Amino acid sequence: MSDSDSDESVGARAARERLQPGTQEDYNNALQHIEDYVKETYTRDHEVYQRCMENDKLKMPVDFALSKLFLRDKVQNRLMPWPDDSRESSRRTFQKHLSLSTMTTAVSALKYSYRRNRTIMPPAVAVDYENIWQEYKLFVGNERMNGDMPMVEGAAAITWDAYHMLLEAAISAKPEGRGSAESSIVNLWLFLIIAWTTLCRGERVGRIQLSFIQWCGDALGIQVPTSKSDAAGLMSYMKLCYANCLDFTSCVVTALGARICAGLQDAQFLFGTGVGEAQYVVTRMRAALAELVFLLPETADAVLQVKRSLLTMHMPKKSGIKHCNSCGITGMNTPIHLRAD
Repeated sequence: MSDSDSDESVGARAARERLQPGTQEDYNNALQHIEDYVKETYTRDHEVYQRCMENDKLKMPVDFALSKLFLRDKVQNRLMPWPDDSRESSRRTFQKHLSLSTMTTAVSALKYSYRRNRTIMPPAVAVDYENIWQEYKLFVGNERMNGDMPMVEGAAAITWDAYHMLLEAAISAKPEGRGSAESSIVNLWLFLIIAWTTLCRGERVGRIQLSFIQWCGDALGIQVPTSKSDAAGLMSYMKLCYANCLDFTSCVVTALGARICAGLQDAQFLFGTGVGEAQYVVTRMRAALAELVFLLPETADAVLQVKRSLLTMHMPKKSGIKHCNSCGITGMNTPIHLRAD
């Protein structure tokens, strides 16, 4: 590695590789699991250990034969607890296979190991990784159709009525006790509204500054600084959000105005103090959302119609897309078109 590379900042490297820091962290964690797998499975004098490890560290790029063994033992054949197993008693094991997202992260991390080492991936290896992923995708689909895996994993999409209930709970939340003035729940209302109206992931919302927002006719234009596939923000575009004069609870203009009246100034971030805090903002908002959901009364379950544990930071975007599709505003490919956000 040259001196210029060693001096390159993490942010610049992420922009060059078009990967967000959070994504790189997921890939590095997956590579660490592979390294732990080698140490747990093979002795130091074993041929696989000597071929795939150097100074007790995993060699980059990851050896293809080793990667297939890891995917087989730690993803394809691995079971995890399923406390809510809904199958009939004769088939109930309270265990299920890993979700497709786990395989996606593992395969993407293996591909990332080539980019990390600045090595061109052989076409045959790329094809094999794609085949492994496609095979597991079909397997997971069959498992879900047979009832051997839950149909919905990760964040759940909820209806507008359910989302409006969360907005009402957020706007009326009053943190008490020590540190209440710094509680993230006081900004959760604005966070949820912007995430819904812009159809953005939580981390994107955490990067928005007041200077990125301006009037465009009768609409509020919100500039989303980066996207998942555009870490440098070279293709950033503005989203037009309109006021809801009939319901201030879901009005983005009202929520933003309340935030400005609370002391927000131009060039300041809506949440946090810098672009590097985007992940930290998401962590705090995730905790605030979990607290809010936990405090909802039992009667709220009839409105939510999903498990409360599925109300995560991806929920606003998924819910917004579901609402748009249900209203006939967009086509069936909307989740694909908006995936980069």
